[in-house]
Amino acid sequence: MSNVVAALILLLITTFLVAAGGSAVTEFNKDTAAVSTETMENDMEQFEGAVHEAAASEAGGSRVEIARGAEAGQGAFTIQQVSAASVTIDGNVAFNTTTGRVIGESPNGGVVVYEMGAVFARTPDGSVEMVDPPRMAFVNTTNNRPSVTVPLYTLETQGPIGGTVTVRRTSPPDETDSVYANTFFSLSIQSPFYAEWAEYFRASAPNANILVFPDQQVARISITTGDGTYVHINEYDLIVQ
Repeated sequence: MSNVVAALILLLITTFLVAAGGSAVTEFNKDTAAVSTETMENDMEQFEGAVHEAAASEAGGSRVEIARGAEAGQGAFTIQQVSAASVTIDGNVAFNTTTGRVIGESPNGGVVVYEMGAVFARTPDGSVEMVDPPRMAFVNTTNNRPSVTVPLYTLETQGPIGGTVTVRRTSPPDETDSVYANTFFSLSIQSPFYAEWAEYFRASAPNANILVFPDQQVARISITTGDGTYVHINEYDLIVQ
């Protein structure tokens, strides 16, 4: 395994999902004349898919690998334990975790970041966009009533991330899966991308209460549930090797 996960010239990404009783393989070919922020975005979206698949697999069983060629000096993926997420239900803290943020930097000055299931891109001029939203939901699209699904991913690494990235769930998820009546739910995310998180919350749940705390770099979504509101929250511990 190389010491650097890099954006590539003549990049080949292969995603392996090895599940109990079978396997599925998908290949992605990229041919680019120069490493770009767009290439890094595509790369990070593949990583997001690997995290999602690994979270759904059994601990110690299925795993997801992203295989790529790698050349040193063309941009690296690193994990920082800096983002944080907190969930409260009726004023009681149900989840409070520090999540790993994966950062990729391209030689042209662009930065791509994976954070809690979302992918962000910052261009060399400093503009930021959420280019791939998280797999969260706050509204039942069938009846337009509140319905909460929030996966929380805690990422750790056992050293430098190499050319082949394996994402593996280390334990069963800590979960809340219940139906609530007239319950106050809130999700707070502390992140440099708090403004983009707040924008995503507004678009995902127009009737929710969205608060932003710039000094703390926190975005918060609060929802008062009605009768029989489904709340499903999973916290996954994953290791990246």
